[in-house]
Amino acid sequence: MLSRRIVGMLLLAGVAGLLVTGCGGGDDASADVTKAQFTQEAEAVCAERKKEWDAEVATFNDEIQKDGGKISIKEQERKSEVLFVETLLPVLKTELEALEDLDAPTADEEQVEKMLQSRAEAIEQLEDKGVKALFTKNPMKTFENEAKAYGLSCRSLL
Repeated sequence: MLSRRIVGMLLLAGVAGLLVTGCGGGDDASADVTKAQFTQEAEAVCAERKKEWDAEVATFNDEIQKDGGKISIKEQERKSEVLFVETLLPVLKTELEALEDLDAPTADEEQVEKMLQSRAEAIEQLEDKGVKALFTKNPMKTFENEAKAYGLSCRSLL
């Protein structure tokens, strides 16, 4: 019984200590994230999205091939649109949200914000026009160029 109390008090003290140190009590709370740190975190976000994207596309391809590839072009187009709207667009949105949640280096905030705004605008175009948006000009190209210029290898995948 006594040991439970001691363990409970130690846990409580540990949690309290984490709360105090996690509330900006130290001088390093204002430390700026470096470009290298931001790039590493952004690359991890993009890699996770690529993994999700590739898995969804592989599942889609398996489904199309299930009937020996004898699915009509019209049905393939319909299924492609469903995949795009219900699965791939949400993956892109999730990625954008994760990138927006990252702390950008203070010196690069405007450049990062502009890059992410390009991504958001491209997603809006894709939402409005669906898969058809990809057959004219790739709306993700601006984001891809800006990301590359910044030093990210995140690709639009579209």
